[in-house]
Amino acid sequence: MHIPETSKWINTRGETYCTKTEKISRSATVKTKFGTIRTEKAVLWTFKGEPPRGGSVIHINGNNDDFTPGNMKYTTLEDCRQTEKVNNENLYTALRCYLQVERKYKPRLQDIITKTILRLIVDKRKFAPQSDREPVFDVLTVYLDDWSATSKIIAEKQNITVRDARTIIAKYINQLTGEIIADLNAGKLEIQPFAPTKRELRKKETVLLHEFGLKRYQIKNELSKK
Repeated sequence: MHIPETSKWINTRGETYCTKTEKISRSATVKTKFGTIRTEKAVLWTFKGEPPRGGSVIHINGNNDDFTPGNMKYTTLEDCRQTEKVNNENLYTALRCYLQVERKYKPRLQDIITKTILRLIVDKRKFAPQSDREPVFDVLTVYLDDWSATSKIIAEKQNITVRDARTIIAKYINQLTGEIIADLNAGKLEIQPFAPTKRELRKKETVLLHEFGLKRYQIKNELSKK
């Protein structure tokens, strides 16, 4: 469809056609009378009659390559923040279904331990998107495979915004942990006990040494009587 008041056309794949140059291209932005705007805003303007305005546009299904008008909407800053959040309670429970952690452990997305456990879970469950049309799954793979990768680094590697990187990571982690919680509630999984602390290990070691020493003493006495 023709982008209002421009010499360009745009389709629901995010591709634009310029009548002046007769070239088809695909980029993150489009030049209009409103200035250079995001392609998402151009699609909403063209197909839904929503003129470009301030604020962000999100892809509802998390797939940034899906430019279907019904899959995009303007959102408030608070809405964007909510989509970037991981359900930490579910994440903590999910991690404990697969590995013993210390009682004081708190999962953090940039923590090496958290990333390592998530990588093990993803591999064990063979977790992957249900459709090959979700190339943004690569964002989660980069996040898990590179311990030092921050949202900014991932965004640069994948040529997306930092907010999109956070949103995609949160989407898949919430999806993964949601599936684990469902298996837990269905009795397919169980929460592992906490890993013993150093103090508990020292106490157990002391008890074992004491028992071993006592047995050696008893054996020595029995032998001396013969």
